[in-house]
Amino acid sequence: MRFSIERELLQQTLIDVSRGLSDKKPLPVLTGIKIEALDTGLVFTTTNKEISVQIKLETSNDVVVEETGYCVVPGKYFVEIAKKIEGKIVDFTVFEEKTIKINSEKSDFTLISYDKEFFPNVNFDSKNEPIKFESKTLKQLVKQTAFAAATSESRIILTSVNFAFTNSLLIVTATD
Repeated sequence: MRFSIERELLQQTLIDVSRGLSDKKPLPVLTGIKIEALDTGLVFTTTNKEISVQIKLETSNDVVVEETGYCVVPGKYFVEIAKKIEGKIVDFTVFEEKTIKINSEKSDFTLISYDKEFFPNVNFDSKNEPIKFESKTLKQLVKQTAFAAATSESRIILTSVNFAFTNSLLIVTATD
């Protein structure tokens, strides 16, 4: 995987996408930023299992993809590196499957990526019609079910409220 990106665009993208990073470490990969280099551009994705953020940048003069692929970079470190990079263009290269090289004029950094297979599958494609209802109704649904959700993150899936819509019926559940 290899691409180049304009430094200020990278910095702003990382600030925006880092809002979905996890502060807790039950799954270290959730503290990472998934970067996909596609023929059409770059896709940055973060998730903490509660919030997922995805930013797509199309190929342009500021975004040049030389080799496609994807990796998961340590988010906190990558954001800090991006703030310190000097130069107008940042070159990003992944080699040996886990080693990430970040270069720009006087800056030269190396990171080790997370195992990309462990990054959760986050789907932002919505082919279905959205479910629409008043915000007051949503608040009421959450209030009536969230009390049953777990508070301990030892089993993170139990800290959620599940929304299932089948046969024109919305079912909202939670359990610990």
